[in-house]
Amino acid sequence: MWGGSLRRYAEGLSWLSLLMLTLLSVGQSFGCEPAKKEEPAPSSPSDAKNAEDLAVVEPAPTPVGDETTIGEGGGLRVTLKDYKALLRRVSAMGRTLTPEVLADGNFQREAIVRALRNEVVRAAAKERGIVATDEDRRARIEKDPALQGLKNLDAVGLEAMMASRGASTQDLWDEIDLGVFEEKLTGLLLSEIDETELWTRYQQERSRISLRVIRLLNVPSSQEISDTIAANPAAIQDYYRENRKRYELPSQAQVRRFVLRVPYGATARDIAELKQRIEGYRARARVEDFAALVAEASEDPLTDAQGGQVPPVSMQRLPAAFEVPIGELTEVLREPMGFAFYKVESRRDASVRELDPALEREIASALIQKSGAAPSIAKSARDYASLLDADQETFEGLTGRVGVDAFELEPFSAANASRLPQLGYLPKVFERAFALSLDVSTQAEPLLDGDYVYVFKLMSKEVPDRLRFAAELETYRASVLELERPRIARSYLSAREPANIKMGLRELQAVYGVLQEDGTIGVVGVQPPMAAPAK
Repeated sequence: MWGGSLRRYAEGLSWLSLLMLTLLSVGQSFGCEPAKKEEPAPSSPSDAKNAEDLAVVEPAPTPVGDETTIGEGGGLRVTLKDYKALLRRVSAMGRTLTPEVLADGNFQREAIVRALRNEVVRAAAKERGIVATDEDRRARIEKDPALQGLKNLDAVGLEAMMASRGASTQDLWDEIDLGVFEEKLTGLLLSEIDETELWTRYQQERSRISLRVIRLLNVPSSQEISDTIAANPAAIQDYYRENRKRYELPSQAQVRRFVLRVPYGATARDIAELKQRIEGYRARARVEDFAALVAEASEDPLTDAQGGQVPPVSMQRLPAAFEVPIGELTEVLREPMGFAFYKVESRRDASVRELDPALEREIASALIQKSGAAPSIAKSARDYASLLDADQETFEGLTGRVGVDAFELEPFSAANASRLPQLGYLPKVFERAFALSLDVSTQAEPLLDGDYVYVFKLMSKEVPDRLRFAAELETYRASVLELERPRIARSYLSAREPANIKMGLRELQAVYGVLQEDGTIGVVGVQPPMAAPAK
């Protein structure tokens, strides 16, 4: 928990979806592949009455118990017992966990990440000697809007409320403690920001420069390319061979697309009816003009105006387009925006681009650029450097020349993280510019950074004064602490979170099932009766 996370957590852990983009790497050893939906079938005679509601998939490979690992990474481990404790804490905060929620794969992933993150918080608290007292808990309840309903309850009333949620008072305290830990950790980390660190930050923020910059695209001349081909034929061959994958042309299919969108808030019944509708349109598409059908009923604003035509797709992008004969329709597919099917109009087999004269010139150009600024561009840049002192009209007029741009950069600080106004991330230019002085103010020797060559002139430079810093120290300290307070613990903990997480989703599915597209819950193997959670 951090920064008001009690509230976010109680609302459903949805913020964790962003974290998953950089944090999640599913381990194959835990059997994380998505379960394939099969035709509903009873797993035993006693289950026959539920056959219409259950989709049976392959069982988990081993028996699942409280000590089964369902998540691990960075030396941390979460068992099924830990996962159940997390669910009780979620319930203690007032969220109702329906069977559908518990069977939702996204919820399961987010909860595993949350459980591992809680372990990081507890480990940091233990390392720092942080504990949560009853007074800390009461203070947390007083100031957190998500907990206001608990303020006036006595011990008996609180225990009764927790019991009604399938949790205990201890589950509530465990959840609140996580917030207390982060709050106290924030205070400790802020107290460790000393004067030396403040001076470093002050220098970065107060060091400011302005520049004149001339930029040239690093494109070799035609003669340079020809000379390179003539002088280094072996280098051209080696580059082609070493980078052969770059010149592979994947299999592609030309297709048309028909889409029906799933509206926001659609129920399982709505989705089932939509699936039935699109199956009807698919049947019509077998005998009717596809483009006309798209114009009549498809709901994709990006492709409908083109009769459903989409750019060529690869086998990786749309496997279904390579599983049916040309001229035929794919099955109805579930996609992020809704349901879709495709008509395959043509296909092209995978191939490798031949090393023809045109490709030889591309490779020669790449070799020249790889070695640095092209000689012709470097010479032009040196010539243009003399115009860094030109009048405003002459300087700005450079932008009209092919391959040349001129920029007047307003003052920016050293805290810009290698980003220059108008130009973006240019670490080499950034570092060299701040190394210039007003005595040696021009970078006349061309500097290659990315795809461009630069020359530039320092127009102004402000250097922070230590005496002024001393006079502003307390005010500056307060501003830094205010800025860092909401994020310092987050950064500290994030650096300690596992970069890769292995998830035992199949094991969770064996216990809680799998939420199907139609809203029903599929089962994985045979789930033994589970005892009620300990209060």
